[in-house]
Amino acid sequence: KKAIRGGVPVVFPQFGQPDKAMPQHGFARVSLWALSAQSETAEEVSAIFSLGDSETTRAMWPHAFHLQYTVTLKKSHINLDLRVKNTDAAAFDFHALLHTYFSIPDVADVFVVGLKG
Repeated sequence: KKAIRGGVPVVFPQFGQPDKAMPQHGFARVSLWALSAQSETAEEVSAIFSLGDSETTRAMWPHAFHLQYTVTLKKSHINLDLRVKNTDAAAFDFHALLHTYFSIPDVADVFVVGLKG
């Protein structure tokens, strides 16, 4: 399939394609997510999307999980928050990232906050 070259594709559970049974960068970016909640105030608009394991995902990756992706738009910036919950009985390894494609006039004006761990 063609690469996604815009927006903010969600990469999960693999970066690249080490497991050839799975699409490039995993299945999250090409899966149908559910809109779990949305809100709007004078200052911001927010939406929460969720994705859980299914027969389709377990056919490629045999683990139970829940992803929550929150997008908050404000006048001067965007907040993106991706959370991964292991709902399986055993631990598992995974990759998760937001593969952004923003058009930035000057990279010196960009900063990333909130990275932990």
